[in-house]
Amino acid sequence: MDFHLIFRFLLLAGFILGAWKVGDRHNWRLHYYPTMLFAMLVNMLASYLSYHQLLWVFSADGLIRTHTVLNLLNTFTILPLTAWLFLSKYPRQGPFNQIVYHLIWIIGYTIIEAIDQQNGGITYQHGWSLGWSALLNCTMFPIFAVHRNHPVKAWAITVLIAWLILVHFNFLTAEMR
Repeated sequence: MDFHLIFRFLLLAGFILGAWKVGDRHNWRLHYYPTMLFAMLVNMLASYLSYHQLLWVFSADGLIRTHTVLNLLNTFTILPLTAWLFLSKYPRQGPFNQIVYHLIWIIGYTIIEAIDQQNGGITYQHGWSLGWSALLNCTMFPIFAVHRNHPVKAWAITVLIAWLILVHFNFLTAEMR
């Protein structure tokens, strides 16, 4: 059995089932679709900018053989479903409730990646690590929350974080198309 294929299938099935059962299906276009598109676009831009200096690589499985196809599948399935599920049950009041909610998602997402990394489904390069992914998760979920009501502010924060990543991981001297 191909662990990577089974893991990815179960992960995708879990997100689809979660969106179906828990997601706010009646308001997804109005309230969540813009943030779903935002998540997809940010990942596409990151993939484009890091084309020659990937920080992480998805390993082939029994069905899909390239990082690019796996990344596109992630971009068009897992990431938008993540944004939708995260925002569907976002606590409206109480900063403590919001912090706990963010932590649950950050820890959950990091655990999923740790399982994938431990089993060879994702590998890190150029100084990236699970710790950096956890830190990125610490920014991703709050940015989703900001984007829902303040998209320009979310884009500004995202550009700042992207710039810091580009500088820290030396993308400015890497070959870019």
